[in-house]
Amino acid sequence: MRIDRIDRIEDGRFVIDYKTGSTQLPGRDEKRLIEPQLPMYALATEGSVGAAFAQVSHQKPRLRGIAFSDQIISRDIQRLDQAEWTQALDRWRGQLLALMQEHLDAYAVVEPVNDDACRYCHLRAFCRMRHS
Repeated sequence: MRIDRIDRIEDGRFVIDYKTGSTQLPGRDEKRLIEPQLPMYALATEGSVGAAFAQVSHQKPRLRGIAFSDQIISRDIQRLDQAEWTQALDRWRGQLLALMQEHLDAYAVVEPVNDDACRYCHLRAFCRMRHS
């Protein structure tokens, strides 16, 4: 695991991961983390107050993430209060521990999140997901 950048601000530390492609933020409602990278980085950084993807693009560069600090200025930062940030960290911790346990248990059930996952799958001839 290598964090691209950690900014020290008055409130704490803000984690940034650079991306050249599209990004997806962790949703508040998802039971299982689809994109665990930002939550992992936020939990691994002592005193984190937010985490974001810095999308590096000629067309539309932007900073997209989640934070409880008002010192991070971007309209694409989802603002949380401190209690919500603490809840998010606790939820992510639980979700990451569950993913690690699945890995240790060799849990490998096919559970596509949406049809986009099936679009590029190389095992379509063997798939029974559409028939269940």
